[in-house]
Amino acid sequence: MPEEKMELGLVEYLESAHKVGEGPLHGHNFRVEIVVEGEYAGGEMDFHKLRAIVESEVIKELDHIDISRIIEVPVVENIARYVAKKLKPKLPLKSVSVWETEDRWCKLVVEK
Repeated sequence: MPEEKMELGLVEYLESAHKVGEGPLHGHNFRVEIVVEGEYAGGEMDFHKLRAIVESEVIKELDHIDISRIIEVPVVENIARYVAKKLKPKLPLKSVSVWETEDRWCKLVVEK
C-alpha cells in the first residue's frame, strides 16, 4: 500500500501596485496560493493557523502598497520567491503560486 501524502492549500489576495522597468506604476489583485505538505498538513496545522502565519508574514507587508519598494523587480516570479523566503522558516512549504491576472501566473516549487 502506498504511503499517503497530504497537502493543505490556502489562497490569499494582495491588492498591490508595482512598476516593472520603465513601465507605469499600476495595480493588480494578485492571487497568492500557498501549499504545505507532510504531517503539518495531516493534522497538526489547521486553516486558521495557516492563514494567521501567511497574513502576519506576507499579507500585512505587501497588501495595499507599491511592492516595487520592497521587491526590486516585482514580477510574479520574484513575488513568489519573496513569499517563499518569508514562509519557508515557518511552514513545511511545498509551493507558492502567484497570479497577476486570471491567465498569467507563476508557480514556485520549493526545494527541500
